[in-house]
Amino acid sequence: MSQHPPQDPQGQYPPPQPPYGQPSGPTPREPGIATVALVLGILAILLSPLLIFGIAALIVGIIAVNQTGGPRNIPGRGKAIAGVAMGGSSFAVAIVVMLIIAITLPAIGAARRTARRMQNSTQMRGVHQGLVMTSSSNRANYAGLDAMGNIIEDRSAGGQSLNDYPGFNGSGDGDSVEARYWQLFAENAFTPEFAISPSEVGNVAIYDPGSGSIPAPVVWNAGSGDKHYSYAMLSIEGEPGRAPAARARADEWKDTFNSRAIVLSDRNTGSGTSDTQVRSIHTDDPGDWKGTVVWNDNHVGFEQTHNAFETKYGNGQINTFAGPGGTADDLFKDANIPAGNSPGQANALMVVDGDSGVSGNE
Repeated sequence: MSQHPPQDPQGQYPPPQPPYGQPSGPTPREPGIATVALVLGILAILLSPLLIFGIAALIVGIIAVNQTGGPRNIPGRGKAIAGVAMGGSSFAVAIVVMLIIAITLPAIGAARRTARRMQNSTQMRGVHQGLVMTSSSNRANYAGLDAMGNIIEDRSAGGQSLNDYPGFNGSGDGDSVEARYWQLFAENAFTPEFAISPSEVGNVAIYDPGSGSIPAPVVWNAGSGDKHYSYAMLSIEGEPGRAPAARARADEWKDTFNSRAIVLSDRNTGSGTSDTQVRSIHTDDPGDWKGTVVWNDNHVGFEQTHNAFETKYGNGQINTFAGPGGTADDLFKDANIPAGNSPGQANALMVVDGDSGVSGNE
């Protein structure tokens, strides 16, 4: 026989009781904070680098867990726990993302520097090719020298000058770097943009020849002043109308295809020429020069120092550790040429300002 619960005096069975451990009364509503915790947890995962969402998900999730716990078994506890779990997981995801960024950013920066240096070398090779191109109608002499190898004078009228222009229109005599760039621009050897390095950090502006019949002057103002080019050229300092003083350098300021003569380089942006002062647009610290050099056979190299070159100019001796003065060639000094040496002996001397400015003092 089946067992029935006892009847009350009126013969009615008592109402069914809830299972043991469950509270009686209406079903409790799910608190909205549980849904908020879940949403914050999802945002914390999706936007893990923004740790604020992970922190918020943890705080709100813990509060929601406390509100949905206890004997009443309030709905939403699962959402609250999920919010807490995802909020905590977002910290692990954020750490992984930050580690990936820390590893890849330096690599990306190094790749960009390498790309800029390669482009820099390409442009400098192009500048040299412009020198060679314009020399074909000037008895192989490069810009700044006439067909006899003498320095062109910057004057207002008459005499030898480019396409009958009056000298270099205030850019300086032909031994100045400004005048040589002026001539190359005027002869369309390359565009003015090509004379500006992709690594440039100074106040260098693209040269504008203006609308007059004679192109405007090319300028280089030391320090933070206006500039129209980035690269240094071999010194050919001397008196206008005469050959440069260092004849061996003059011998290489022409198309000789000499693989031991440096004719172009990245400039010295430092405050002086000592080993503790030199710097380049590719470096940050004084005493650290790195840059491209171009040899007269049109090969280029990105070098790690300014003072360890083996060079030979004209019919002079080789400048090297065993050569004149006992030291390797320095791009920005005449120091390794003994006093009183023959004008037929010369070393590299790269100038960027006028006919003798070897330091940009930037």
